[in-house]
Amino acid sequence: MTAYCTRDDPAAARRAAELVCAGEVDLVLAASPSAVQALAGALARGPGKAWSGSLTGPQVWSIAIGPTTAGAARAAGWRVFEAASPNAEALAAACAQAWQQKRKAAEGEGGSRASGAR
Repeated sequence: MTAYCTRDDPAAARRAAELVCAGEVDLVLAASPSAVQALAGALARGPGKAWSGSLTGPQVWSIAIGPTTAGAARAAGWRVFEAASPNAEALAAACAQAWQQKRKAAEGEGGSRASGAR
């Protein structure tokens, strides 16, 4: 019996990458390393017209559900905020922390990277 099966959805990953590149996504909530890898792969391929043309791609601010997912996000070069535990309350707290730091970075540094959780 298979308890868990990862299924690729290239179209969904491509669409998510387009939204990230267009600046339509503030934070990415990652619940598995495979989800990180799918989005990171789509970003690396450059999602069509929305691609910014940057050599490094867009800066992705992410919330990871746990340490394995956080490791995958760090390996992808993302800005990572890890939830203290894999539950809704901890994820919401990590989202709030990430949002506050992202806003500070945008206001204080003209949108450049902020220091902090990585």
